[in-house]
Amino acid sequence: LLLSGAGLMIRSLWRLSERPLGFAPANLLTLETRLPAAPPYVRDLGIRQFPERGAAHGRGLAVTAAGLRFPEQAVERLRAVPGVEVATAASGMPMLRTFSSPFYTDAQRAPSEVNWDQMAWLNPVSPDYFAAFTTPLLQGRDFNDRDRPGSPWAAIVNRALAKKYWPASSNVIGRHLTVTLFTGPRPFQRTYEVVGVVGDVLAWPDTDSEMSIYTALAQDVPPENAASDVVWRIDYWFAVKVARSDAATIRAVVDTIHRLNPSAPVENVRFMDDVIDHAF
Repeated sequence: LLLSGAGLMIRSLWRLSERPLGFAPANLLTLETRLPAAPPYVRDLGIRQFPERGAAHGRGLAVTAAGLRFPEQAVERLRAVPGVEVATAASGMPMLRTFSSPFYTDAQRAPSEVNWDQMAWLNPVSPDYFAAFTTPLLQGRDFNDRDRPGSPWAAIVNRALAKKYWPASSNVIGRHLTVTLFTGPRPFQRTYEVVGVVGDVLAWPDTDSEMSIYTALAQDVPPENAASDVVWRIDYWFAVKVARSDAATIRAVVDTIHRLNPSAPVENVRFMDDVIDHAF
């Protein structure tokens, strides 16, 4: 029994390790930072009612414009660090943090309620995210400075999602999908226009879902007039492609975040090769 169990476990691990990652982990440094839930990044809205959370009242908090600009400012400074080739920010990273959300496409009838059987990894990312991970752009474009609050909601999907839900379309640019979001006092939906298609990425070693939806991090804002007792997006992941994986480069990257915001902790500083080994 012991030998059989060990054999099955080794075979399972071997099969997992044979799955393509969909990205290049070499010299890719990852780190996490979290903004303080205080001014100038967060605005206190006072005592509010939150019946959706089972609370009669609570303190309402909202991210300010300064908080929303923080990842963009950090990426801009990281790109200027000697030895940094590409820098990007995101709400999640493969093998580190993944969030799944229900969705439906314009090729489907809108469901009367949330369809929990149709889920995709949802990851708001900044421009150059796919360049940092060396994930190929197959159709359309990457996110850019046009993807801001007030502009049409933009999304990039992976090849598996495009092939499954738009099988008759050789080009899915301009199609639409609707995602249910749960950050905030109540679920709400957003409809995104597909602006690009990228290669498939393994988000987690043993994940069953192959679907991925990427949205623009700069557009990742709460709905108008919505406030929550949980602050919207104050933690971010950064991926930095470096020419050399030496201690001096790592220290320069961490110091850059600290200089931008000395009160923001910089945690989980690891190269993606180590992250993958830990995940498996």
